[in-house]
Amino acid sequence: MLSMIQIYIFSTGGDYLKSISTITAECNATTKYETCGVAISPSGVVYVGDIKRQVITVHDMDRQQPIKKLSVHIKPYHLSSDPDNNIWVSDDFARQVIRYSDSGVELCRIKSFIVDNEAGVPDGAVYGKGLVYIALNLVNEENVSIANTGHIHQYTMDGHYLGCIIKGMYCPFGIAMSNGKFFVANQNSVLVYEQQ
Repeated sequence: MLSMIQIYIFSTGGDYLKSISTITAECNATTKYETCGVAISPSGVVYVGDIKRQVITVHDMDRQQPIKKLSVHIKPYHLSSDPDNNIWVSDDFARQVIRYSDSGVELCRIKSFIVDNEAGVPDGAVYGKGLVYIALNLVNEENVSIANTGHIHQYTMDGHYLGCIIKGMYCPFGIAMSNGKFFVANQNSVLVYEQQ
């Protein structure tokens, strides 16, 4: 669970285990925060996106404070990690997905998303079996998602579009993968798909 400056860690049974701070050394009482995205790498490193400071704080579960801070080019609304500890960052307002190395170097940027011949908005990206999958929606003039326009698109690790694998979802606002299955937060439900 995220708060504005703390990450609360619970067991799978719901028992509180501990909390770790997202505050870095240069922060003071006037610093504005807004934690949004969170991801855990396969090696157990925790990444937390802060859209106000436009940074990702990197955490070791054994330390109270972040071990480092990465400045990013877009607001980290959605985060995920791959087996190489690269961080996938998506910003639905900037309409971009960027893959960063664990040291903050930009490795690839995906900017063009087409859904039904219109510009789509990314609402999360996830790594799976050597590919990346991006949840997309269409939005109206006020940047509000349009119902039943949700897609999942498949890309190579260097950002080349391979195709649309799922379409017609209500409003996907996040995507995760585990054991060859996609889990898509779809407004009022979670959809589960088998990876082909």
